[in-house]
Amino acid sequence: MSRFRVFVLLAADALRDALRSRVGVGVLLVAVLLVLGVDRCTGAPSDGITFNGRELPASVVGTIFGPLCFLVLSFVLVAAAALIASDALARPVDDGSASLWLARPVGRATYALSRLAGGLVLVAVIALGVLGIATAMLASRYGLDWRVGISGYVTFVADAFVVSAVAMLLSLHLPRMLTLFGVFLWLQYVAFTNGLHVVGALSEGGGRLVEGWGPPLGTALLFAVGPWAGLHLSPEQRALVAGRLAVWAAVAVALLVLSFRRRDLR
Repeated sequence: MSRFRVFVLLAADALRDALRSRVGVGVLLVAVLLVLGVDRCTGAPSDGITFNGRELPASVVGTIFGPLCFLVLSFVLVAAAALIASDALARPVDDGSASLWLARPVGRATYALSRLAGGLVLVAVIALGVLGIATAMLASRYGLDWRVGISGYVTFVADAFVVSAVAMLLSLHLPRMLTLFGVFLWLQYVAFTNGLHVVGALSEGGGRLVEGWGPPLGTALLFAVGPWAGLHLSPEQRALVAGRLAVWAAVAVALLVLSFRRRDLR
């Protein structure tokens, strides 16, 4: 059997495991709640709203609410990706099922990456539904360009890949609850720092270090949905952010494979 065929079978097994686990069921329930919340929050009158005695047309409301809604949904789903990834590899390692697979002619790199891929497929499908519905609602109710939502979804998948790889890497060395706590705090700090950088309010110190060398998770999403708010960026700016995200993805995956190869299994 070819290595690619083995990888696909293992990824499908990881996807089934995620769907059967309480983590996967919880993420599906969160997705349903997110869709219901988007429907309620985007239900503004078609002729606009009144804010501080001023009439704001739907187009103006959309330039503010559209990017904000998409960003919040994306980061909730990225956190869900971290939740699934923190369990996808650590659990089979702890219960010994990983050893059974690796007793066959399956490489450790193939096994680790297939577990990562299985969890990502689940999150990507869920996000396709949630972000797709959100984009359709924003387009129909506020007149926003639906094609921007496609760019935002692709960026979300890249963010989820990086965060999932980091969460899976940490889960090999830390208890799962501590892994989740650390990843969630890291996500919030990175998103906050990226936001300050985009609006030009980032001061010297740790924030500059994170923005200069950390993963541009929030920046990439802001750039992707920026056209909804009238933000148009040069190809060089987009390429720089995409390159940093790609470097983080490559480093995270390389460290994950290296750590799993050095891990003693029962």
